[in-house]
Amino acid sequence: MEANDINSELHKISVIKVPTILNFEMQLNYPNHTANKNEVIKNTGNITVPEGTTITWNLNTKTTDKVIFSVKDSSYNFDKDFTNFKYKQAVYKTTNYEISTSNTVVSNYEKLGYKIQVVKDEYPEINIQSKADSTNSQIVYFLGKVSDDYGLSKLQLVYKEVDSDKLIKENIKISKSNFDQFTYVFPGNLELKKGIPYEYYFEVFDNDRIHKYKKSKSEVYNYQQLTNDELENKQLENQKNNIDNLSKSLDKLNQQEKELQEINQLQKEKKELNWDDKNKIKQFLKQQEKQENLMQEFNKDLQKNLDEFQKENIEEDPFKEELKERLQDQEKELKQNEKLLEELKKLQEKLQDEELLEKIEKLSKETQSQERSLEQILELTKRYYISKKFEKVAKELEELAKKQDDLSKESDEKNTKEAQDKLNEEFEKIQEDLKELEKENKELNSPMKLDDKKEAQEEISKEQEKASDKLDKQKQQKAKESQKKAAKKMKEMSAAMQQQMQQSSGEQMEEDEKMLRQILDNLITYSFDQESLLDDFKKLNNSNFEFPEKLKKQYILKDHFSHIDDSLFALSLRVPKLSEIINNEISEVHFNMNKALERFADQKIYLGVSNQQYALTSANNLANLLSEVLKNMQDQLNQMKMPGSGSCSKPGGSGQSFQLSDIIKKQGDLIKKMGEGKKPGEGKKPGKEGESGSEGENGKNGKNGKSGKSGKNGKGGENGSGPGNGKDGDPDENSSGELYEIYKQQQDLKNQLQDLINKSGIKKDSNNLIKKMNSIEDGLLENGFHESVLKQMNELKHDLLKLDKAAFEQGEDSKRKSDTNTKEYINSSQGKLPAIEQYFNEVEILNRHALPLQPIYKKKVQQYFNTAND
Repeated sequence: MEANDINSELHKISVIKVPTILNFEMQLNYPNHTANKNEVIKNTGNITVPEGTTITWNLNTKTTDKVIFSVKDSSYNFDKDFTNFKYKQAVYKTTNYEISTSNTVVSNYEKLGYKIQVVKDEYPEINIQSKADSTNSQIVYFLGKVSDDYGLSKLQLVYKEVDSDKLIKENIKISKSNFDQFTYVFPGNLELKKGIPYEYYFEVFDNDRIHKYKKSKSEVYNYQQLTNDELENKQLENQKNNIDNLSKSLDKLNQQEKELQEINQLQKEKKELNWDDKNKIKQFLKQQEKQENLMQEFNKDLQKNLDEFQKENIEEDPFKEELKERLQDQEKELKQNEKLLEELKKLQEKLQDEELLEKIEKLSKETQSQERSLEQILELTKRYYISKKFEKVAKELEELAKKQDDLSKESDEKNTKEAQDKLNEEFEKIQEDLKELEKENKELNSPMKLDDKKEAQEEISKEQEKASDKLDKQKQQKAKESQKKAAKKMKEMSAAMQQQMQQSSGEQMEEDEKMLRQILDNLITYSFDQESLLDDFKKLNNSNFEFPEKLKKQYILKDHFSHIDDSLFALSLRVPKLSEIINNEISEVHFNMNKALERFADQKIYLGVSNQQYALTSANNLANLLSEVLKNMQDQLNQMKMPGSGSCSKPGGSGQSFQLSDIIKKQGDLIKKMGEGKKPGEGKKPGKEGESGSEGENGKNGKNGKSGKSGKNGKGGENGSGPGNGKDGDPDENSSGELYEIYKQQQDLKNQLQDLINKSGIKKDSNNLIKKMNSIEDGLLENGFHESVLKQMNELKHDLLKLDKAAFEQGEDSKRKSDTNTKEYINSSQGKLPAIEQYFNEVEILNRHALPLQPIYKKKVQQYFNTAND
């Protein structure tokens, strides 16, 4: 080809218009759940995006007719709008693609290859910690942390019965961010069936709508809510552990008291303490502080366990309430000791030896009082739980008797040897509990009277064994006879055990009342002797020849008070009313008597007399406190002996309603006797100087019988006390005796009502009732079995019924009325519980804490640092 021709062809090619992309941009629309802002990327097609991102390619071209989007074996055309081309697609996985341009002259002129890196939405994460309550294993605390790469949507608790497929779900509130921390108390307010095993777990969901909210779940936990009997057994076991731990603490406290006495003696022997001595004091204070903290924990555990034990029981338990008060008082004492220890720790380096000695003496006195109180509480707690366990065994025996009786009534198919053997095992468990109770009771300083009925146990075991043998030999009828005998003996044994506890309680209170009265008499005697000796010492000096004799007498008085203290301490191990205040006064007496003797020995009579005065004051305060306790015990005994005082008809009542109803019943019986005593032909009026015969059959003859003997109907006219008899005027001893008995009973009812009104404070119409009772008494004396007296008695009964109603309404506001709620309130809130976070030693996550990066930004950070390293 010639040169001109070649140049001509090259010119034609150069003037051809090739398709050209002038501007390239990608518009990214992120999924809503990522919370990312939409953005535009220019001049590149390589991108990393979250899964589900919608990408719109916008191309501005020149001399371009078609733009093709190619993926593997598929191609898609861009939408054309003049020189602009647009294509839209959502991406869910990593994709390699090409974009090529074409026109009428050139096809697929330029192929541009790119890659879309897709970051998958990860599953949410959940991390759970669990801990059981230290005093109640039925409560489980959970601390959970949940997170997701883009955000959370909800958290829920899922639970079901083990043998069921029905899932029950409960939502737990969390934030919608990509991280949160939550707490939960299980079972909380869930209505779970007692004795049924459950499975439960926590489930968290992310906010990924594309995949219909992905979820992750925690491990599966098991739970079984104890029945009331099982719960009581568990509480008794926990309390036994607390008591054992408390016993160990008491031993340590005794050891520390010895160390404190050594330090105190060291202070007195040395004029100045060296570094080793002060270091010894410092170490002791550290040990004492640890012991105090431990004691406070045990005290709280005991209180909590007492609160939880038989919480559903609406009947007030005086011993339990008094024991709780003792624990609260001891808690206050422990806090005071803690303050004293803190003060000693801060000032031990600054204090002079004499001041330090004074502080240590005070600590010694407080420690002795604390040791005494701890020993009392330990013994009282043991007594309380032994008695409660004994009552529980009696109830279990009663329930077992019912099971045994029901089994004897079953058909031959159900009344099998296996069923009987199961009941035999339950009774053996009761026997083991009784043996353990007997052992624990013997370990008390003053064991209670608990008869475990060993003979009855042997008889029941024999009958149960006979039943099992007969069932094994298919002798159903004989087996049923043995089963019925065993059930009967169980009922009798249970009833005897329950009755024994009630009688033992009353007998013990009477013994305690007598013992306290004797202690109080001895204490008053000591107080008078100490006061007389105090006056003698005021007149003495060191050179007086009577000084040794008086000093010896002070030692004797000290021994006398020690005997009083020993008796009082023995009593305090049974009576919770002897509180911390009494212990403090006893400690004051001992401390000041010892101090007085010490100062007398050092010829410091004036200071010794001041200590005697303090000891005397504390003894008088102690006598006053014991007098109040004795009065309360006597009132309680009197109330127990009153009719109907054993129970009350209204929960939380004080017994007034039952006593009133008892009086009303007795009044009704008297009315019935009055009706029976008034018979046809009998006079209605007692003989009074012979005039009572006027109502009789031959009453006319009685008018002149001044002495009652000449009138035929003047029976009892001699003294004017008997009812008239309309028959022959002879004395009717039976009728007179019956009327006298009614009179006495009416008078007793009046006295009982008067006592009840005084104690209950019910003043409404009380004076009128007493007046009516007096009027009835007068009517009985004057008229005998008369219709008017019977009418008065009926009116009195009606008024007593109104008083019974007033006893319940007393103290109620007519405008605002409220009833005591006997149902336990359960808090339905399951929000943030700071106490649980402290239980796990965790801190609450605040907004200022660094939040985890989303995966797309993690990759960008990695790329940045990789580039920087290169």
